Amino acid sequence: MELGEVALAAALWISSALLSLFLLNGMFGGLPISDLSAQGQSFVVTTSRAHMLLKRAEPIVTFSQTGIPHLEASSWRVRRLSHYQLTLCCDQENLPLETSMGFLRLRFPRAFIFTGPWHCPVVCWCLLFLAAVIAIVSHLTWALACAVCGVGVCTGSLWFAFQRRPGKTPLAKRRRQFLKEWSLARKTCSRGPDRSVTAGTLHDFLQFFAIFIKDRSMYYVCSNIVKPLTKSDQLSFVELVGPVKMEWFVSHYWGMAVRHFNEAIQKHSQSYQQEEWRNSAYWICTFSNNQWRVRDELGNGRWQDSSFNLALKSADCRGTTMIIDSMALPLRRIWCLFEVYQTIRLSGSGQFQGLLLCTSTGILQEGKAGADVSVAVAKTVAELDTRSAEATDEEDRIMIHSLIEKMPGGFDAMNSFVRDTICKALEASHVQYENAYQDLLGHLTSVRQPTSALPTLLTRPSGRQPDAFEETKSF
Repeated sequence: MELGEVALAAALWISSALLSLFLLNGMFGGLPISDLSAQGQSFVVTTSRAHMLLKRAEPIVTFSQTGIPHLEASSWRVRRLSHYQLTLCCDQENLPLETSMGFLRLRFPRAFIFTGPWHCPVVCWCLLFLAAVIAIVSHLTWALACAVCGVGVCTGSLWFAFQRRPGKTPLAKRRRQFLKEWSLARKTCSRGPDRSVTAGTLHDFLQFFAIFIKDRSMYYVCSNIVKPLTKSDQLSFVELVGPVKMEWFVSHYWGMAVRHFNEAIQKHSQSYQQEEWRNSAYWICTFSNNQWRVRDELGNGRWQDSSFNLALKSADCRGTTMIIDSMALPLRRIWCLFEVYQTIRLSGSGQFQGLLLCTSTGILQEGKAGADVSVAVAKTVAELDTRSAEATDEEDRIMIHSLIEKMPGGFDAMNSFVRDTICKALEASHVQYENAYQDLLGHLTSVRQPTSALPTLLTRPSGRQPDAFEETKSF
């Protein structure tokens, strides 16, 4: 082979590789998402590689593998913000769209028209390299041209596959670091009270991923962290890190900020075990349930067989810890009401302490959460009717709704129980405030010393007559 043929073959190899790469990206390319988060009044998508969206282009895109059904069910318009960021055009506020995984795709033929390096659409690059391939092939033998084009297509395909390989995002790297550094048990156990996690393990886990969790909710933690970590083993998170026997059942709303949730758990555990608070054990559905077998965990339509019921009725359960905020959001979710229903049934039996309302500042019934928090919760509950509680699954809502209606007093009894619990919390907050006020007043009274009259700025030596200016000021 002459030197000229070698040069032409090399040019053909490069041209065919780039042509196949641009064609594959235009038809099947998806941009890995590093982060999608709310920033001010808009949502910003950060991709793990340059998106190459052209300036002034606002194409329609779709999402996949994000763990957010609402996001994947619709098409969205995006605008270029920087080389790695796009603005998601969304008129609706307070949507749970935050994620750190998945792919963003432009449907055919939008990727050919609206993306491309150096501000040139992909379709132009495809035409350029196609012309180069045709021009070069005419100067080579048919056999050599076919062989070189085949190698070029394989090279472009491998390059395309390399771009799409998983695990390149910062969160994916952090998950791999967790699996490598943490001592994992990978121990299976039966559903219910045996699948619990200590407050210390929970705190360390959330701190490990705190840079990604920020002020996000449990929906984010479950889909972006818990499920990917447990995917290969198909276990619950508790079984992955090592299960312990429960002490407390935790009722909470997944839409609540995880930072508030973690602080509330810590305050609760410290109120019962100040020195050994890290050892307090909690049954938390996000971590105790196997998120790969959710229907089994919910009892396949039978509440009696649900993991929630198995944990609540356990002799080891000391009470229900409801993580609450001023909006009382857990009381608006049907599965949380099921937990309140079971709490009503178990109250007064054995060591069970009933329903404890916890915030990031302390337990309401102990008067440690602050009077302002207790009053805010009370105002919300005063206008709340638990009949309006919602559920992700309509069948679950109907099942639990019917169950509560059949208990003595039905929803009226449920509303009364919740309000009585809030009243006790208000009384405890009032007593706590009064005691603190009296202690402070007594301390101030005991240290107060009699003092002489303070001198004024207008004092003058005795016997001196006021001058005309001073007499004028006296008027």
